[in-house]
Amino acid sequence: MTNYDIAEAIKYLNRMLRRRGAVLNPQSYGRGHGRLLRLIAEKDGITNKELAEAMNIRPPSLTKKLAILEKDGNIYRLRDERDKRLVRIHISEQGKKTLEKRRQEELTLNKQFYACLSEEEQAVFYHLCYRMIADMEKQLKKENLI
Repeated sequence: MTNYDIAEAIKYLNRMLRRRGAVLNPQSYGRGHGRLLRLIAEKDGITNKELAEAMNIRPPSLTKKLAILEKDGNIYRLRDERDKRLVRIHISEQGKKTLEKRRQEELTLNKQFYACLSEEEQAVFYHLCYRMIADMEKQLKKENLI
């Protein structure tokens, strides 16, 4: 087994997870929308700048995603009362319902995904993933990519 084999396995697993998620809810939003909605729910009244940093995406990409969420009634934006230059993003009641539906979908998907692993194997997998993530973040920061 080579590093290439491991990378290919990770890519294939990612494709399978995406495909499975699309089957569970074909009307679901695209990549990052669920995470974006969760962040807005957790930090109601967050600004675009704070949200872009938390999502680790560029502001133009964020603007597109927010426009979709707003069009569908999941979020709304209000100008800050104290600093009129700032626009704060809030989750709507519809957004809370959408988020709960997505949580239920994720629970179903996660149950199926982890069913083949023992609790110990799940813990090892989790730690390995985050060790790799931390190392990759360090490399990307060193290269000024994040």
